[in-house]
Amino acid sequence: MKKIVISLLLILFLLSPVFVSAQAAATSAQLTQDLIKVLTQLIAQLQQEIASILSQGVTLTSAPTPTTCTPNWQCTGFDACINGTQAQICTDSNNCNTTIEKPFLNQSCTSAPFPFTNSSNGYSISTDWSGYAIVGTNYTAITGSWIMPQVTSSTSLTSDATWIGIGGITSPDLIQIGTETFSNNGNIAHQAFYETLPQDSENIPMTINAGDSITASLTEQSVAGQWSLSIKDNTNGHNFQTTILYTSSNSSAEWIEEMPSNTNSSFIPIDNFGTMQFTGGSVVENETTDTISQSNAQIMTLVNSNNQPLDTISNLGSDGSSFAITRTSATPTSSSNFQQSSSSADYRRGLDVQSYTHFLNK
Repeated sequence: MKKIVISLLLILFLLSPVFVSAQAAATSAQLTQDLIKVLTQLIAQLQQEIASILSQGVTLTSAPTPTTCTPNWQCTGFDACINGTQAQICTDSNNCNTTIEKPFLNQSCTSAPFPFTNSSNGYSISTDWSGYAIVGTNYTAITGSWIMPQVTSSTSLTSDATWIGIGGITSPDLIQIGTETFSNNGNIAHQAFYETLPQDSENIPMTINAGDSITASLTEQSVAGQWSLSIKDNTNGHNFQTTILYTSSNSSAEWIEEMPSNTNSSFIPIDNFGTMQFTGGSVVENETTDTISQSNAQIMTLVNSNNQPLDTISNLGSDGSSFAITRTSATPTSSSNFQQSSSSADYRRGLDVQSYTHFLNK
């Protein structure tokens, strides 16, 4: 408002000669002397006001100095090598809204082949896994169903684990959920579990019996690293659901029958599980849901230390989501003389055998 007043006064000051000229013109036009006197006084007052304001000076305010923001980039580290590329996520904890000095988010790498040894029949072989698996780019959900095996009792400790999982082939991370069976001296027990490497497996409190139909699923939620885990015994209706936080490379997906290991990282010989039937296998990759067939998953065959197959895996059914694993007569490798491979692909932290010490002690 002050600037407006000053501007108006300045205009009047500049126009004051015009008023003087008007005074002369008015005189010639025979204006009355009183009118001329009033105009003269008004001009004098305006000139005094303007002189007073100008004598006070006008202060100009300089623009504020911009605040310097230094970005603090924090990165997750490059993930597994997928199709010749590794990626990482970087965020600025100072929120400077700039890309200055931002690290590279992608880099080239040499992709490893499917990490299990190829056998003469063209299948991949593993020292502890069998079933179907696929390496890809962004697996965020997997599901599968199976029938709990009718295990033949044994005189020494044997076991098997059936599960679905994400990760663990080209990376050390693995999230999985499934069931396992223990047999020793005629005693047979079943339990459900989930596991997030490198942590040991967690027992799930639900009743499971041989012949029961099981359905399990893993789903990463919209919040990255938040996983929903679910397993249900379709026969007796018992079920379990939980949500956990886990950082996954999302780099592979698996439907597996496993020869587990115990907590000293040695294998427990796989039991005689007969035939394990998988159904309803599906996976979500890059927001697209595929059957096992559509995902182009590969067969893995479990072998012993002499490379003898411990089971055979069928081709996929006509629905593209079912297959069978049948135990062979080959002798499994003893837990006392065959240690796990050091590679991440052939590594799984052991079952919670301590929960079944009565089997070990008999």
